Amino acid sequence: MKLFKSSALVFALVLTLIVASCSQKNNQLTVKDVKQIEKYLDTKVMDPAYDGVVLSAHKVLLKKDNTLYIWAYMQEYYKRDGKTMLGSGWSVPLILTIEPGAFGIVVKSHKYPSDGELYSKEVKELFPREIQQQIFDFPASQDLLKLQEISLKRSKNL
Repeated sequence: MKLFKSSALVFALVLTLIVASCSQKNNQLTVKDVKQIEKYLDTKVMDPAYDGVVLSAHKVLLKKDNTLYIWAYMQEYYKRDGKTMLGSGWSVPLILTIEPGAFGIVVKSHKYPSDGELYSKEVKELFPREIQQQIFDFPASQDLLKLQEISLKRSKNL
């Protein structure tokens, strides 16, 4: 009887670990997912002002079901006289609506808060409470510098 109880306990523990592992995997983004987000940010969120190419970087702040809350950094790069120049740029919190696809997630749409005096109010309305302070602090963070570096590094392949 004692052996049965310990075996049942071990089985329950293993089953719990498997379920926890599977739910964590479902909440994590794959390399393909990250590429799909980059592609969406590069082409669907901001129009280049100098006929250049937009190269983005992002940080996932929270994933809930089919919604990703991210900070997106998008920078346009264009060539002039053989040099890579900076064009228009945008750094903003975004809400991405996603669904599973054959090549990773598919980004269906995005939302962002208004600029100016409505920004704070709309961040509080659109984003979950647990990430609001992170959003307000993001422009002065090291994370933003990392996103800028990632975008710049992507531009070296132009």
